[in-house]
Amino acid sequence: LPGRYTLHAKSNALHLDAQDGGQMILTLDALHVADEGHGDALDIASLTATLKRGKAPVLGTVDLAIRDLDYPARWHNAFGQHLERLLARLQLNGEAFPSGPDAAAVRAWSNDGGAIDIQSLDLVHGVLGLNGEGTLALDNELQPIGAFTARIAGFQAAIDQLVAAGMVRADDGKLAKVVLGVMAKVPKGGGPLQISLPLTLQDRRLSVGPLPLVRLPII
Repeated sequence: LPGRYTLHAKSNALHLDAQDGGQMILTLDALHVADEGHGDALDIASLTATLKRGKAPVLGTVDLAIRDLDYPARWHNAFGQHLERLLARLQLNGEAFPSGPDAAAVRAWSNDGGAIDIQSLDLVHGVLGLNGEGTLALDNELQPIGAFTARIAGFQAAIDQLVAAGMVRADDGKLAKVVLGVMAKVPKGGGPLQISLPLTLQDRRLSVGPLPLVRLPII
């Protein structure tokens, strides 16, 4: 988001390695990001990012681990302001890295087959637990589109919170709970009910299986 920010970390480390095309490992503990314009802040207990450079068509991979992230209330989210963990491995594909952060460069990268493979994702945010994999790309309007396979726990409470936040219509939420409830199973080893199903993102609409669920804002 545009603005002026001040970053402070209790400890930080940056490791650079030239082998195998080059990689960078960044580790931050007790990261505090203050937004000087709004007077609030984002806090992360720990963040580790590992970037490995590749060559076309796999331009690089990113391993990201975030634990205990708290963000400002004005960043309204149906699942609250605390994210317990986000673990992800991403693979950037394309003929070449975008030449810059502008729309023209990103469009050129996308037109040349640019996409991001989400090789693994493990997310715990409030009542929602999700892990899965998929592919993310851009449409002609540079809006994200994607197809994913996800295993979701806490889906009934998550739908209730989406409805309460006004992000999902009440009737759609009721239908989703009925349909998804039929599909839910107890995972191996026990635990809360879990569903395994496809997620699709197209025309700024996130759909769970055949059910359109959330309309996303324009990026």
